[in-house]
Parts: sequence; structure tokens; C-alpha cells
Amino acid sequence: MGENSENTTVKNADEEMLAVLQSIKEHEELQTKYAKKQGRVVKIAAAVCVVIMIGIAILVLSVLPKVVALLDQANAVAIQADDVMKDLNVVTKQLAAADITGMIDDVSNLVVESEDSINEAMKKIDAMDIEGLNTAIKDLGDVIAPLARMMR
Repeated sequence: MGENSENTTVKNADEEMLAVLQSIKEHEELQTKYAKKQGRVVKIAAAVCVVIMIGIAILVLSVLPKVVALLDQANAVAIQADDVMKDLNVVTKQLAAADITGMIDDVSNLVVESEDSINEAMKKIDAMDIEGLNTAIKDLGDVIAPLARMMR
């Protein structure tokens, strides 16, 4: 009876050991399965990040020329406005330097010079491409709007 009880105990221990080993094996298979899924998810996430970065690069490269063109137009407008201001400063200095008797003698000359300066200023103002600038600003707004939505 002692030997039979020892065999039963050993058999029970072996069965418990097998059950524990089977449980460990199942957990290891489950971990392997989840590790593979996690690996796929990481690959997909990396691919999505690469696609997003390429999209951003394409967007920046398509927006950059428009921004440069807009800045060139704004610079041209600023130069024209500066020329107009210089012309107005010349007229102002001439008016300040004139005395009353000299003004009476030079009224006709001053009117002609002022008219020429104003005509030049008007030509420069007319030469400004305000509609082009407005269009460029609208185009820039149209291009930046998707970037703003994407950054939210």
C-alpha cells in the first residue's frame, strides 16, 4: 500500500506538472500571437507616419512657391508705396521752403510740378496689382486652411 500511494502521489504530481507546463505553453503561444499582432500594428503605424510625412513634405513644397510669389508681390507693392512717399516728401519740402512772395511767382510752376508728381504717383498706384495681391492672399489662405485643419 505504501508503494501504491507513492505512485499515486508521483502520478498526481506529474499530472499537475503537465497541467502547469501546458498552461505555460498556452500562455507563451498567446504571447507570441499578441507579439505578432503588435508587430503588425507597429509596422502599420510606421507606414502611416511615413505617408503623413510624405504628404506634409508635398504640401510644403507645393505651398512654398506660392508663398514666395506672394512675398515678391508684397515687396513690389512696398517699393511702389515707398516711391510714392518719396514723391510726397519732395512736394512737402518744396511747399515748406517756399515763401509768400516766391509762392506767388511760382504758383504755376508748383501746380505743374505737383500735377506731374501726382500723375506719377497715380501711375505708380495704378501700376500696383491690387487684384493680383488680393488673389495671392486668397490663394495663400486656401493653401494654409488644410494645414490648419490638419494641425487641429
